[in-house]
Amino acid sequence: MEQITSTPSLGFSEALNGATSKLTIPLTFRRLHDTGRSGWWWGGCAILQGIVIVLFVYDIIMAYLNAGNMYGYGDEIIWAFLLKYSLLSLLIVIYKIVLLVFCCIDSEPYENDYGESPKYIIEEES
Repeated sequence: MEQITSTPSLGFSEALNGATSKLTIPLTFRRLHDTGRSGWWWGGCAILQGIVIVLFVYDIIMAYLNAGNMYGYGDEIIWAFLLKYSLLSLLIVIYKIVLLVFCCIDSEPYENDYGESPKYIIEEES
């Protein structure tokens, strides 16, 4: 009997995730500005994620190039690799939670460095 397995299309899912994450950047900036914070709070997280990706690629390339010299390390190198990226991932998660809290805080009722919050604009009747 032939077993049929199907795998979901990861290409469409990744494209949709990428598109929606790019579309939320201006919304996040506006929300941070409404609470009196700079858009660099979002930028810091993006920079941190970029650094982690570069470090990961670097570690993979160096492990491949130096595979012949790693016989004496055993499993210690794998545990160090896992610990390093687990801690960096935890740091990113904590940063994103802080960013989420900042986005959930109520807007400032007065004008800040980034302008007035649309929530508190009172239109004058003519």
